[in-house]
Amino acid sequence: MSILSSKFALVLQYFPKNGLACNLFLQKNVFHTILSPKLMLSLPDQILESAENCARLYADYLKKVAGAVVSHKISQYPIFVLHRQHTLPFGRAVINTEDQQSDWSINVSFLEEFAQLGLIQANKVNAFKQSYKNPEQFVCLFIIFGETDASFAFLAYN
Repeated sequence: MSILSSKFALVLQYFPKNGLACNLFLQKNVFHTILSPKLMLSLPDQILESAENCARLYADYLKKVAGAVVSHKISQYPIFVLHRQHTLPFGRAVINTEDQQSDWSINVSFLEEFAQLGLIQANKVNAFKQSYKNPEQFVCLFIIFGETDASFAFLAYN
């Protein structure tokens, strides 16, 4: 059962400038194992390693940003979007490949924005909340890779 919306047309309208056409899906039943390493295996090894290296490089900063999102009562569920696009039309850029030594740009977003944009189905929001890990200990990553794929992963800060 996927937590992501099947409304691909809605997703596509947010990416017209850069041509990114994300399917934004998780394989059947993967959501139920979102806290296990099995989800990580759904990402190509090279992508996972590269995204993990980037997240570890900026872990202290990402943890501070996540803390600010929570402490300023923006959301209890910060999500960091790793992507290789010039810009994304959602979230707020916190790491830009042009300014930093990374293959990935990172935007900070949050569950409510994902739900508003239809990236997470409204009827799956509570399931996502239940599976979400403590943002003081884990970074929630939404990794957009290739032209058509994206996946969630949780990575411990330490």
